[in-house]
Amino acid sequence: DGKLTRCEFSKVLEDIGYTSLADEELAFAAVDGNGDEVITYSEFAQWAGNTPIVHECPTFDIMNLVETWPDGLKWLVDTFHYYDADKSGSISKAEFAKLCDDSPHEPKPSWEQVKTDSDRD
Repeated sequence: DGKLTRCEFSKVLEDIGYTSLADEELAFAAVDGNGDEVITYSEFAQWAGNTPIVHECPTFDIMNLVETWPDGLKWLVDTFHYYDADKSGSISKAEFAKLCDDSPHEPKPSWEQVKTDSDRD
């Protein structure tokens, strides 16, 4: 059906060498961009494209964060799902503006600083 369940994702992790993750549930939530309890092909492709097992140079490695920063990663996933109001799996310009309005941090980044070619407006 083109989607991975938690069990199937666990098997994928095992097959590529992530055999000792302390929290597979958190790993699943971090890859499940829209929080619908399945990992779609596009969610998997985005994760795989940013994972050191696929590319030789280290990048933002979600599985490493599951091990080294589980509380922070859980906060990050929960915060992303909160601001992804339409549950699309990405943050729109309006959703990003709300996030910035709510953030106490300064200076606030502009949409142009964080937008990538695949982002929607």
